[in-house]
Amino acid sequence: MAEEKTEEPTKENTLQNAQEILSKLEEQNTRMEKNIERAEKLAATNLLSGNANAGKTTEAPKEETPKEYADKVMAGEMNV
Repeated sequence: MAEEKTEEPTKENTLQNAQEILSKLEEQNTRMEKNIERAEKLAATNLLSGNANAGKTTEAPKEETPKEYADKVMAGEMNV
C-alpha cells in the first residue's frame, strides 16, 4: 500500500490560511453592513410612508352569545 503524505502545518501555511480566512470574514462583514444599512433604510421608508405595522392592533370582532343576541332583539335594538 502506498503511504499517504500529509503536510505538517508550518507557520507559513498556518499564517497564510489565517490571512485567507480573515480576508473572507472581512468581505462578509462588509456585505452584512451593507445589508443592514439597506434594511434600516427600508424600515425607515416603510415607517414614514405609513406602511409599517408598528402600533397597529387589530381587534377581532366580539362574537355575541345567544343570550346577548336575544336581549338585543327583545330590546328592539335590532331589525328582525
